[in-house]
Amino acid sequence: CARCWRHRPTVGASKAHPDLCDRCESVVVAMTKSE
Repeated sequence: CARCWRHRPTVGASKAHPDLCDRCESVVVAMTKSE
């Protein structure tokens, strides 16, 4: 994952954020919604 540097099987699963794992994607999405 480009954000947390962990090798997780969920990296690449998201079309919106292919470089992030599922945990980091949920954080990034939540951060962008609150802005």
